[in-house]
Amino acid sequence: KRSGVVLVCTDLLDLTLAEKGLLSLRQRGHEVVLAHLLTPDELHPTLDGDLALVDAETGETLEVTLSPSTRASYMNALQQYLDNAAGFCRRHGLGYLLWDGTTAIDDIVTRVLRQRGILR
Repeated sequence: KRSGVVLVCTDLLDLTLAEKGLLSLRQRGHEVVLAHLLTPDELHPTLDGDLALVDAETGETLEVTLSPSTRASYMNALQQYLDNAAGFCRRHGLGYLLWDGTTAIDDIVTRVLRQRGILR
């Protein structure tokens, strides 16, 4: 019943689905910070050529060919997705943090609490 700071860590695979939960937390008076988790490989892909990518959650395999032009298309789509996520958070008074997973979670929590003035 008491409000507080809520840190939501997610890969944000489905932004539309996440929006409902984030707004629900905000409407309950919580200060919400979204830690959007993407791996360094997702943020800066270096793979090239013909590949068989395996979905870690479903086990499905997708065969793709990565070239400089497909990587550029991916990077454009990724930037648009990140901009949409950050824009949603900004419009609704939520904090947004892009997290590449290389920083320890306790450091992320400490950073968020310091930004919010809860820790010094």
